[in-house]
Amino acid sequence: NLVVLYACVAFGSVGGSMGMQFYANHLDETFGMSKAWIGRMMGLAAVVEIPVIILLGRASDRLGRKPLLVFSSIAAGARYALLGVAPSLVWIAVAQAMWGLGLAGSIVSVALITDLVKPSARGTAMGMLQLAGAFGSIVGPPIGGYIAENVGLPVVFRVASGFLVLSGVALAVFLRAPDAPAQSSSSSSSSPPST
Repeated sequence: NLVVLYACVAFGSVGGSMGMQFYANHLDETFGMSKAWIGRMMGLAAVVEIPVIILLGRASDRLGRKPLLVFSSIAAGARYALLGVAPSLVWIAVAQAMWGLGLAGSIVSVALITDLVKPSARGTAMGMLQLAGAFGSIVGPPIGGYIAENVGLPVVFRVASGFLVLSGVALAVFLRAPDAPAQSSSSSSSSPPST
């Protein structure tokens, strides 16, 4: 399970870092957005992320970690796909809101670590999770730079979308995470003691 999680995080991070490096360039060169408005648009994702972190955390306690991990990865991929084809700034704003969903989903991977790993090894497991993301961030920007230089900025986001969506699909197929931890624990505690 941990190997699957780390591999999917690394693969998704390739796409995430690829798009992030060229997001401001895309808004500037494609839409002519000022630096001040680029900053505001970047902040929009955090506005969505803050409440969604709480909601997704609660949902993962009720529904299990895996569905929320899959959802957040695919939502992040859909965001990049939209950035790659957006005809107007309205759609860019919609894409930023979707990015908030994807960012908030990262907290669920941390919760999954606590489910899968005993307390004495959680620090190491968390470090490996961060290492997986960092590895993807090493690979993604050079790929994005090559695509931006030789094909075009919008294509960077379409390719990045593919990495994130495939990461979500791989999580859905290969991850064997504990299901609905809160429900299972509450049902066991509410059951009458055996006699």
